[in-house]
Amino acid sequence: MGSENIDKKFNIEIGEDGIIYLTLGGKLEGLNLVALEKWTKEVHEIVKDRYENTYTAVKVIIDVDGVAEYAPEAVTILTNLLMADKQFVHRSATFGGSEYILMAQDMLASLSGRTNFKSFKTKDEAIKWVSSTS
Repeated sequence: MGSENIDKKFNIEIGEDGIIYLTLGGKLEGLNLVALEKWTKEVHEIVKDRYENTYTAVKVIIDVDGVAEYAPEAVTILTNLLMADKQFVHRSATFGGSEYILMAQDMLASLSGRTNFKSFKTKDEAIKWVSSTS
């Protein structure tokens, strides 16, 4: 498994619409946990910098369609990210993934205390909710 695969599993982009688009993929266990932890630190820095530079809470969309499973350690790492970013984020939404992954996303929201984090089946639904002001 080369770094190309890791790059596709953990991606960060800022769209022209100002939304931060993230991609998570693969089995979030074993050696991937090191890459996941590094990725979450990068995500946090980008979210924080974007907030501080725009004085506006950021919007985040996360593609979890490629996530196969979560190790308990991955849940902890992702929950910590959600808690750390809470003050900087207007709304975060995930999309894609199996019913198991959608349930895991709901568990992350509950564990982190985030009321502005939801899971959706499609990207369009996620963007619509994240972009909503109500």
